[in-house]
Amino acid sequence: MRIYYAHPISDYDTTHEQMVQRSMNLVLPAFIAGYVPWIENPNLPIHQEGYAARGMDHFMDVIDGCDGCVFDSFPGGIIGSGVAMEVKRFLDQGKPVWRVVGAFCGYGFERVTELPAWVATRETTRELSKLYRSMPNGGRL
Repeated sequence: MRIYYAHPISDYDTTHEQMVQRSMNLVLPAFIAGYVPWIENPNLPIHQEGYAARGMDHFMDVIDGCDGCVFDSFPGGIIGSGVAMEVKRFLDQGKPVWRVVGAFCGYGFERVTELPAWVATRETTRELSKLYRSMPNGGRL
């Protein structure tokens, strides 16, 4: 199974990002019939190049080829506008979506069937990204 990891850019190249991906490999097989997922991380050079050339259309095409999604929010639970757009695409296609939960004792995943209400505007997303990128580990403890 190919699972897309939708998360704020402030989490790119952080310990948090690495730990969530490890947890995806350990925990998700219980949800997806024992399969270890192939994690499609938008924080890869090929996706950064695709985004530079085509914007969010690049990620929409990647999403169409994935089987499900794990998404993460900013610290505090607000979901960035780009992550929300990606999650909505999965939900509209009837594909499974899980939200990252936990942190101190390890990460878990909670299945969601609708987009949570706490979605930031584009402008707020940009400001939060800038703020959290200036902090160690993307503002995560």
